[in-house]
Amino acid sequence: MRDKIISLAVEQLRAGGYKAVNFAVIADRLDTTRANLHHHFKNKEGLGIEATKAYLRDEEAAIEHILGQNEDDLHGFLKGLELHLIELVTTSVVQNPCVMSQILNDVEAPESLRKLVLVRCEEEQKTIEQQFSKARGKVALPEDRSDESLSYAVMATMFGIMQMGYASSDPNVMASYIEGAITSIAG
Repeated sequence: MRDKIISLAVEQLRAGGYKAVNFAVIADRLDTTRANLHHHFKNKEGLGIEATKAYLRDEEAAIEHILGQNEDDLHGFLKGLELHLIELVTTSVVQNPCVMSQILNDVEAPESLRKLVLVRCEEEQKTIEQQFSKARGKVALPEDRSDESLSYAVMATMFGIMQMGYASSDPNVMASYIEGAITSIAG
């Protein structure tokens, strides 16, 4: 039951951020009572934390998979990030399927959730920075930009793309925004 609750809460986070997490809707979908849900999760924040952790684990696994397929190939890694984002936007029924982006932009999200997301963002940025560092000297990279600067540019582009979801409800338009956006950073 706990896993089903978390799965539905992740769906709600994807659909509308923390403000969309709703015990009554989850209880109705699981044909149970809110009291039963509260047996598993004391409050909305507790459920939000666990749902966010589940989402972040999935995202971390996706990044690790991309890394595993492109260990010594910076452009392949960056292309993998693009394809991952394209999959997110084209298979989603919501305009911004990135829970990380939604939580960071949700003024109602508790600080505990924002902290989880910020820690994951830092980890992701460091992973990307390491890929630039490993590639430096092997591929042509802008000499006037540090690996850290390039990794922040990738992160900013990824978050910017997710925010663009609010500008277009057409997943194909979103996919066209993404195509080449991240790989162009490496030159």
